[in-house]
Amino acid sequence: MNVGEWKYENGNTSLVLRLKKELHYQISQNSNYEDLLVGEYKYVENGVVKANTLSNFDNPIIAGYDHKISGGVFVHFSPNNCLDSSESQEIKVELFIEDPSDENIEGLLILRYVVENGIEKLQTCIYDYTTLSDDVNDRIIIPDGYYVFEKQ
Repeated sequence: MNVGEWKYENGNTSLVLRLKKELHYQISQNSNYEDLLVGEYKYVENGVVKANTLSNFDNPIIAGYDHKISGGVFVHFSPNNCLDSSESQEIKVELFIEDPSDENIEGLLILRYVVENGIEKLQTCIYDYTTLSDDVNDRIIIPDGYYVFEKQ
């Protein structure tokens, strides 16, 4: 998986993902080490900034699952509402994306790295996966859907 900054843009709506590898992360003293893909994001809808956590990207106090984007599960599928052109044997990366104002509101990102005509892209399925909130109407600010990001 390629790290760095990625941007989706559609009119005056945009989503920026900033990702990096975090090696040998340990949740607690008694847990195994794991490698993660972590990051932060900025979501602008109709020219209005709805969420922006990019300033936390290089904060040395924030590590591992404390980032608003985190994970590293390998999957071979996308949800039925978010089909891409991948083959079933292709590996994608699944990450959590957390609402900046409420850690109980989260979604999933399923990332597929491709190069099209020399341009690096992330074909991404984003969907709400809020299971811990007490309010059934709580959901991530980013609409469910299929997004194509370009490397910046």
